[in-house]
Amino acid sequence: MNEKKHELPHSILTKKLKDFCKNEKASITDEKSNASELKNTWLISFLLVTGTTFAILYGISPAISAILTVFTYMGLGALYGTWLYQNGIIIEIGYVYTVISSIAFGAFPLVTIQTQLKTLKNGLLTYKVNEIKTISSKIESTKNLTITIQAKGNKNEKSNSNRDDYFTSNQESKKLLRPNSISILYWKLYFIVAICIVLHSLGPPIYAFLNGAYFAIFEVNKDDYMPEMKSLFKFYIIMAVLTGVALSIYTKLLGKIGEKMSLILRANLYSSFLHQKAKFFDNPLNSNENLLSLLNNEATDTRAAYDLRLGQFANAILCVVLSYGFAYQKNTYMGILGSVCFFIQSLIQFSIGLICIKSSKNQQFYKALKFASANGLQQLTQAICYIIGYWLTKQGCIEEALVIHKIIQTLLQSSMMIPNAPSFVQEVKKSKTAYKKICPYLVAETEDKPKGEEKSHEAK
Repeated sequence: MNEKKHELPHSILTKKLKDFCKNEKASITDEKSNASELKNTWLISFLLVTGTTFAILYGISPAISAILTVFTYMGLGALYGTWLYQNGIIIEIGYVYTVISSIAFGAFPLVTIQTQLKTLKNGLLTYKVNEIKTISSKIESTKNLTITIQAKGNKNEKSNSNRDDYFTSNQESKKLLRPNSISILYWKLYFIVAICIVLHSLGPPIYAFLNGAYFAIFEVNKDDYMPEMKSLFKFYIIMAVLTGVALSIYTKLLGKIGEKMSLILRANLYSSFLHQKAKFFDNPLNSNENLLSLLNNEATDTRAAYDLRLGQFANAILCVVLSYGFAYQKNTYMGILGSVCFFIQSLIQFSIGLICIKSSKNQQFYKALKFASANGLQQLTQAICYIIGYWLTKQGCIEEALVIHKIIQTLLQSSMMIPNAPSFVQEVKKSKTAYKKICPYLVAETEDKPKGEEKSHEAK
C-alpha cells in the first residue's frame, strides 16, 4: 500500500506533464492553422477588393459596376464575414461589416465613371471628319447649283415636280421640328425607361433592408449562421441582377433616343440648307464653320434634356421620394426628423452645385466646395441623424435600435444622387439655347417657298 501511495503522485505528475505537452503542441498547431487561415483570409480579401476595383475602372458596363459595388459586393462581404465570425477568426461581426461597407461606399462613386463616359460619348460628334468634309462640299456645290438654276428661270417641269414633292414632304416633317414632338414618337421607349428607373430606384431601400437583416441574424446566438446567410445572399444577388439590368436597359434606351433625336434634327436642318437657295451664305457673318457648328453642335446639344441626363435626374428624385416613404414606414418620428435633415442637406448640395456651375472665377475654390458638399456634408448629416436616433431611443420612441441604421443608410444612399441634379438644370438651358439657334433655319424652309412653286402646288 505504501508503494502505491508513493507512486500515485508520480504517475499523476507524469500524466499531467504529458497532457500539458499534448495541449501545448495542439495549441501551437492551432496557432499555425489560425495563422494560415488568417493569411488566406487576407489574401482572399485583397483579391476581392483588387478584382472589383479593376473591374470597375476597366469595367464592362455601368450595370456590372453597380452590381459589383452595391449588392454583390455587400452580399459576398456579408457571406465572407459570417464565415470569419463562425470560425473564430474575428470576435465581433461588426468589424467585418464596417470594413466591407466602407470599401463598398468608397468604390460606389467609381460607378459614375461609366455613366459619365457614356454621357460624354453621347455628346461627341456623330459625324467623322471625312463625312463633315463631304457635307461641306455638298453644301458648296448646292449653293452654286441653286444660283445657276435660279438664273435660268427654272422652267423644267420635272424639277418643279421634285420641289413640290419636297415641300409636300416638308409639311409633314415640320411636325418633327420641336424636340417635344420628337420625344413623343418614342413614348413606348420612355414607358419602358420609366419602369426601369422605378426598379433601379428601389435599390437603396431594399439594400438597407438586406443589411439590417444581416445584422439581425446575429441577435440570436446560434451554432451555425451560414444557412440563413446563404438565403440572404440569394436576395443580394437577385436585387443585384434586377437593379443592374434595369440600369443597363434605361441607359441604353435613353442613349438611343437622344441619338435618334439629334439625327432627325440634323437631317431636317441639312435638308433645309440644301433647298433654301444658299440664303444662309447671303449673310457675310455666316460661313462653313457656322454651318457645321449648327449641324454638329447645336443639333446635338438640343437632345441634352431628353437623353441619359434626364434618366439620371429622374432616378435621383425618385430615389429620394422612395427613401422618404421607406423611412416613414419604418418609424414615423425617426423618418420625419431624418428626412428633414437630409432634405436640408439636399437643398444645400443643390444650391452649391448651381453656384459652382455658374461661377467663372476661382475654379479651384468652387471645386473644393463642391467636393466638400458632396462628401463631408453627408457624413455630418449622418452623424446628426444618429444623435437624433439615440435621443429618440432614450425617449422610448424607437424600440429597435437597428431601425435607426436602416433609415439613415437608406436616406444616405439616396442623397448621393442629389449632387448630379444641378447639372441637369444647365443641360435643359443648353438644350433650349441650342434649339433657338437652329429653329429659324428649320422654319424658313417651309416659309420661303418661291411664288412659282406656290402656284404650281396650288394648281396641283
